[in-house]
Amino acid sequence: MATQERYPTGNSAVSNAWTAGTGGNKWDEVDDPAGVPDDETTYMFNANANQSQLFTFTPFAISPSAIASVSVVVRSRKETSTSYNTRARLLVNGTAYIINLSGETTSYATQTLTWTTNPNTGIAWTEADVEGTGANPLQEFGVSSIGQGAGETIRVTQCYIVVDYTAAGGGLSMAVAMHHYKMMRG
Repeated sequence: MATQERYPTGNSAVSNAWTAGTGGNKWDEVDDPAGVPDDETTYMFNANANQSQLFTFTPFAISPSAIASVSVVVRSRKETSTSYNTRARLLVNGTAYIINLSGETTSYATQTLTWTTNPNTGIAWTEADVEGTGANPLQEFGVSSIGQGAGETIRVTQCYIVVDYTAAGGGLSMAVAMHHYKMMRG
């Protein structure tokens, strides 16, 4: 299984309701590399229920392959322990799809929310759709919030998208490659 990650490169022109926490652009407040979140150093926040923040990204370039899943990774925290939450969000073919995070607390935690099928079609992702060139293209990713009351704030410090895939065959197996190597060396 192979993976590719993409990080935010810009704010959505349509779903752009959150606030930059430290004065930068929202997309660069949450573009920390996988495994290296900076938590309170850079973040974006939202204090209003049902607000979305989506991001643009550099298109995936996946050689012929079978797509296993598309995931949004979110590192977030709530400022109080009540029942509001963050959701992972995908924009596919002009329609937004969400999955709720579970167990979000007042401490930063990283969660991965996964779509094993294209939510716009209900069938397996295609390489072209993941690359943004198909009939049901993956266009943006991000977060939204739900259930917040007055004074309840969510912070997100990291958000990126991951595609898991199996590359199509091609090339030699390791055993065949070793055999050829030994034959060439005599």
